[in-house]
Amino acid sequence: METDNKLVQIFSEMIFNDSAKDVSFDMLEASIDTLFESEIIKGIPIVNTIMAIGKTGIMLKNRNLIRQTLQFMHELNNGTIINEKKEKFVERIKNGDKKSQKEVERIMLILESTIDIEKSTILAKFVVAYINEQLSYTEFQELTDTLNRSYLSDTEMLLKIYNGQIKDSSSQELYRIERLAGLGFINKMPYTVTVGSEYTRQESYLEMSYIGKLFCEIGRPNIPVM
Repeated sequence: METDNKLVQIFSEMIFNDSAKDVSFDMLEASIDTLFESEIIKGIPIVNTIMAIGKTGIMLKNRNLIRQTLQFMHELNNGTIINEKKEKFVERIKNGDKKSQKEVERIMLILESTIDIEKSTILAKFVVAYINEQLSYTEFQELTDTLNRSYLSDTEMLLKIYNGQIKDSSSQELYRIERLAGLGFINKMPYTVTVGSEYTRQESYLEMSYIGKLFCEIGRPNIPVM
């Protein structure tokens, strides 16, 4: 997605306000057509901006982008950002800071490609932590990259490993373990299980990686763990 400095500036200024505060979760979960019939949705400035931008061909799949952006804004503006740090971040973008612009472009790209509402919520938590200087730039990049490539259906297993409910690969869905390991969320330590006098099989002890712990602690996925 090609974005110019003006678009990034408009987007960054609009997401850091509470214009989406009256948008309920049920509203965001409604069908696309129902969502855009709402007067509340129509009255949010960024909705009209994205739709107008979409007419020029700069952004695709505008309605999904709006849904994800509204969820992102709802979580972003829940009062946990330190105002001074937020103002400093927006000011850097206004002044043409290349690094800050790339950070916003990254957010926009993820929101545009995201289907699951929960991912937009987790993304907002990462942004809050980054603006509050709880995450380094490298950590922010790694977390947003893995979020974009992850499967939400694997998150329950990740949380169970994080909570100590799952300690090894025995009797687990191995393809999920492989995906979590491939994202760098967990580390595998192989061991051999002997069954009877001749048969052996390979299993792995599982432990959280540094980035996996950050994902669970800062992202706090709202996934039921059975």
